[in-house]
Amino acid sequence: MRKSLHDKRPLGIPIVKDRIVQQAFRQIIEPIFEKGFSDNSFGFRPDRCCHDAIKRLEQYKQEGYTSVLDADIMAFYDTIPHKLIMDSLREKIADGWVLNSIENMLKAGSWRTASCTRQTKALRKEASFPLLANLIGDIIDKELEKAGYKFVRYADDFVVMTKTKDELPAALSYVKEIIAGETWNEAERG
Repeated sequence: MRKSLHDKRPLGIPIVKDRIVQQAFRQIIEPIFEKGFSDNSFGFRPDRCCHDAIKRLEQYKQEGYTSVLDADIMAFYDTIPHKLIMDSLREKIADGWVLNSIENMLKAGSWRTASCTRQTKALRKEASFPLLANLIGDIIDKELEKAGYKFVRYADDFVVMTKTKDELPAALSYVKEIIAGETWNEAERG
């Protein structure tokens, strides 16, 4: 599948059996993490949709936050280190079988031509739980909340709102700092 006019990426479309297994894991794991996710996160979450995200943005606008930083984490699904995902899961899940099974799903290869390529990084958007991407997105959410920013995140896209345009460069700098921060770097080294 094309990402742009020149780039291509493989589609990770699971077979029916894999979809059933992924759905079963999602039903087990989602309730554990869902209650701790930011109230400003709307993508791939139960009882939340893009219309709710828009309402939140409108609320912030009414509160005087009229300047907008519109951000998309470039290649988000392609660059999430598996170690970072597994570390997030281990914080709340102790069952070794569940953790090993999820790790095996993450490492599942993708077929390109006649050979299978094993994954060490990346979360195939089509095949993996969006919940796992939200685990990583929640790291960004928590940092933005700690800093007092008004924001809305939908998967790997998010908006940070400020009261003046002069505040936007600081917001952008802070977002870049979070994404390039120690958490990602340590996961890369581990």
